[in-house]
Amino acid sequence: MAKKRAPGATSKKLEYLPLISNALRRLQVRETIDELVQADPRQVVTTGQCVEALVVAILTGTHTLYRVDQQLTGYDLELGLGWVTPASRFHDQRLARGLDDFVETGINVCTSAIFMRALAEYTIDLAVLRLDTTSASVHGTYKESAPPADPEDVSAIPYVTKGRSKDRHGLKQIVFGTAVTEEGVPVFGRAASGNRSDSNELRFLMRRVAERVPDPATSSTLPLGKSFAPAR
Repeated sequence: MAKKRAPGATSKKLEYLPLISNALRRLQVRETIDELVQADPRQVVTTGQCVEALVVAILTGTHTLYRVDQQLTGYDLELGLGWVTPASRFHDQRLARGLDDFVETGINVCTSAIFMRALAEYTIDLAVLRLDTTSASVHGTYKESAPPADPEDVSAIPYVTKGRSKDRHGLKQIVFGTAVTEEGVPVFGRAASGNRSDSNELRFLMRRVAERVPDPATSSTLPLGKSFAPAR
């Protein structure tokens, strides 16, 4: 006979949170980002915590900013992740400000540091890398979007415009290019302008990867002194 739940008791999900927590802890995602992104003393949650919240939300089913706090509310964050911060703190405005700070610091700087940490924690074979591009269609006018002065600049802000869509013709879009290992671990990637051709973006990715990944004939892992951050 099933036991009756005590009055006032609540039930929350755990699911895969311990596995996600272990990976976040090993990669030191929050600590790494908070070390790179300048903190505002008025912030209740840091940018690193916002990124962790987004990772958890994406892995549990949503990447829509205004739904992240709702998604996290259904989970036992303290037991599964060791968080004492309530889910309500990760509302869309705070997450958006965190992403702005992340971009201002430099996406490649942050992701490079985390990738280097992954190399220290996991055995990642870099002998074979795969490159590809895709596009994401968007809606709206995007009146302030403008072509970058140098599309080859790693930090160039993507131009939201019409291009050769892989989704549906006639919509504005952004192009995404990524280089991953044979196991699917991302090594390098970026968002580029919607009218960026596949051939140009793939050549760009190959040059960036070739600058940083060692010759597989001599080494299959990336030296810890290397960085995927753009040269200044």
